[in-house]
Formats: sequence, C-alpha cells, structure tokens
Amino acid sequence: MLCNVFLQIHCSDLWVWLPDPLTGYTVKGAYTLLAGDNTSLDVVAPNAIWQRHISLKVSLFIWCLVRDRVPTKDNFYKCCIIFVEDQLCISGCGQLETVGHLFLDCSLFGSLWYDVYRRLGIVTVFPINMSYHLNQFGYFVGISKSYRVWMVMIWSACI
Repeated sequence: MLCNVFLQIHCSDLWVWLPDPLTGYTVKGAYTLLAGDNTSLDVVAPNAIWQRHISLKVSLFIWCLVRDRVPTKDNFYKCCIIFVEDQLCISGCGQLETVGHLFLDCSLFGSLWYDVYRRLGIVTVFPINMSYHLNQFGYFVGISKSYRVWMVMIWSACI
C-alpha cells in the first residue's frame, strides 16, 4: 500500500481527526462517534465547497450532494413522486438509488472514482460518504495549496 508514497522533506506530517478537524480529537468526540451519533461526520467545512476556482453552479451541486438534496429516486420516493418499486438504480445493479450509492457504491457509476484515484496515482482508503469524499479530494494533508486546488477542480469536473 505504501509503494507509491514519497516522503517530502519540506512538508511536515500532520494527524487530522476527521470527525472534528477544527478542534481535533476529544474523548467526547470519540464517544459520540462510537455511540452511533454520526451527525458530526457529515460536516464539511464551507471553504471546501465555496471556492473561487470552482464555478458557482458546481459549488451548488456539491452543496446539494453533501446534504442529500440531489434528485435521486430515493428522494423522489420520500416526496411521494414515485412508488417504492421504482427506487432501483438506473444502472440496473438492483440497489436503491441514493446519493451515496450513485456516487460511491454503484458498480457502474461509483467505480469511476476508483479509476480517477488510480489514474492520479493516489493510494487511499475509499471514503464511506460524500462528506469524506469531498474532504479527501479537497484537503490532502502534506501537499501544496496549488495541488489541493487542482484536486478540488478534478472532483468538480467529475461530477
């Protein structure tokens, strides 16, 4: 797993507690995470979404995506627009069409992210939700600011 990792002398190592990147690790935060109250995991820093390098319509889509406001079949069912039997993914994989499924788990659409990571030479743990995905793509620790901006622009272009 570490064969493509290159240590950089001019960059310092930094540990980040993802459930609360601003405050860092706390016992209360760890307890909340383990107790099952995962609402703190879905918080994305506003500056991760609203960047001047990304067009406004892309930032709005990312904001909707992270907050599960994208018109998926799951959301249509919640609004009583479609019937329960019509919620299956458009790719034909047989799973419910949710934001997380379409963009991360789907065998057809979600697999595109694996290809993006592979082509960029990034070896990483694949994120479990859209908030982690945005944070992972926009806030790589130990890389230059210009590279982070470039990664956010790629993420935006892929959606």
